[in-house]
Amino acid sequence: MPPNNIDSDGFFYTLDIRKKEASLIFNNSYFDMTGRLTIPENVEYDGKTYSVTGIDAGAFLYCTGLTGLTLGNNVQTIGSEAFMGCNGITTLIIPQSVTSIAPGAFTDCSGLSNIMVRNGNQVYDSRGNCNAIIETSTDALVLGCKKTIVPEDVKTIAPYAFAGCTGLTSVNIPEGVTSVGQSAFTGCSGLTEVFCYAQSVPDTEAYVFNGVPTASATLYVPFVALDAYKATAPWNKFGTIEVIPGDNTPVSPIHDANGRILESYDLNGQKQSQLHKGLNIVRMNDGTVKKVMIK
Repeated sequence: MPPNNIDSDGFFYTLDIRKKEASLIFNNSYFDMTGRLTIPENVEYDGKTYSVTGIDAGAFLYCTGLTGLTLGNNVQTIGSEAFMGCNGITTLIIPQSVTSIAPGAFTDCSGLSNIMVRNGNQVYDSRGNCNAIIETSTDALVLGCKKTIVPEDVKTIAPYAFAGCTGLTSVNIPEGVTSVGQSAFTGCSGLTEVFCYAQSVPDTEAYVFNGVPTASATLYVPFVALDAYKATAPWNKFGTIEVIPGDNTPVSPIHDANGRILESYDLNGQKQSQLHKGLNIVRMNDGTVKKVMIK
């Protein structure tokens, strides 16, 4: 009977004798490992072949010398922090076999610029060449990078999705996003612009923008939700909160003192939901336009 743990080519594996599967739990050269890493499809022990189906939590933690990563076609699960600190990896390709990626598996992989899920994967996709990993059934973005374009049909930014992505300077959050997970943008120290198109302020978990210089960054939001974002943490921590340029979102009609329906615009031609102090340009329901001064 072989032992539960074996050493093969500098990697330690846990063997599942019954299933003939192996899970990579540790490598013994954290700081010496350099270049491109290939996770094998199989490992041999005592004349038997075991499929390498898992990469356990922290298996390659702080392997900063890695510059490339190839996952074997039998890998199914990637554990939490499996490749955390591996900031030299620039390209990540997820094979068809992968069915589970734990939150934070690639935290602080700041060098990532190319992410792709192979066609045929039943759990994840990279729709529209978005440079991200999307969980297909939930439309949740589980991993992004500095070149990610968040697809319009994404509903959730998952926990740690962009954590430690220091090269991310600007991000668009689509209108359909309803929640942003814990530490989704934590450590994104280069982030200076966030465009959030959601008209209902997305729910957020803890530490979403931890480590982001929000005081000097700008948040752009729909006009109809401007006040809501300004009143809701952590969105209201941004030093500047402005309307998305060119936002023409229809707003509910407002009324003058006599109850007549009218539309109101500021001096830049931006439609506003209520009259503000100063000069307003209003269009009455009979089509006439006039200036209204509110003191």
